[in-house]
Amino acid sequence: SVPSSSWKRPTRAKEQPGGSARISEARKNSEWAWDDVVREAKALREKGATWRDPEFTPDDASLFLDPSNPPTDWLRDGERGRVISDAVVCWKGPENFCPAKRPLGKR
Repeated sequence: SVPSSSWKRPTRAKEQPGGSARISEARKNSEWAWDDVVREAKALREKGATWRDPEFTPDDASLFLDPSNPPTDWLRDGERGRVISDAVVCWKGPENFCPAKRPLGKR
């Protein structure tokens, strides 16, 4: 067991201009220039639109190798349950799953 006198409460990361140290590190590791992201987000916000990933489109092409002929057993009731047939995929963005109106982690 560790003596209680050797434990120290972790300190909060120092705030960086434009966010926490973790956010700053994530921005450095991104393939996108931060100014481009901010510019695109502003344009989308002004149009009332949401961002769509061009490499993971909200359609069956993101789920199946041949979206016009998906496998018949692609959806099951649990990991090894019975096959669910006649299922309809309804694509929704994160705004439909998260009721928060501001970014998570903001106070």
